[in-house]
Amino acid sequence: MLKVDNINVYYGKIHALKDISFEVNDGEIVALIGANGAGKTTTLKTISGMLRSKTGDIRFMNESIAQTESYKLISKGIAHVPEGRRIFLQMSVLENLEMGAYIHPEYLKEGLEDVFNRFPRLKHRINQTAGTLSGGEQQMLAIGRALMSKPKLLMMDEPSMGLAPILVGQIFDIIE
Repeated sequence: MLKVDNINVYYGKIHALKDISFEVNDGEIVALIGANGAGKTTTLKTISGMLRSKTGDIRFMNESIAQTESYKLISKGIAHVPEGRRIFLQMSVLENLEMGAYIHPEYLKEGLEDVFNRFPRLKHRINQTAGTLSGGEQQMLAIGRALMSKPKLLMMDEPSMGLAPILVGQIFDIIE
């Protein structure tokens, strides 16, 4: 499904990623594990088109995406839940979820059902402003918004950061 082959990413003169290669097969759950500063976020940003590798290739479903603009990757089936959630704080839960479905408006009703089945708390807060949600609810919303795009590949950066232990368990159950 995803093949990252020999990518090298720089921040100015800093060599942030050096010769990174890995594959993700359909149906797999893969975790990038490493210390702070090891390059996990940089790797995800490079796959997502927010950063560019100076070498190598990134292939998704046998198509090179190494030079694809980040906003075009969603239509190819890649969704990225960034570190820090990045939800639309002034919009409601429903409006955030609708933004996630913009590429598949025909999926809106079914997508909402799916997200609310996975995250029942969000259904109870459907009209609430996203910025007033708890950290765990905001994380649920960020994941739910990504799921609304019907991704083939869902990438999540630090999905459990700042969450209470009980919520971490729930988030990882949903991811599985």
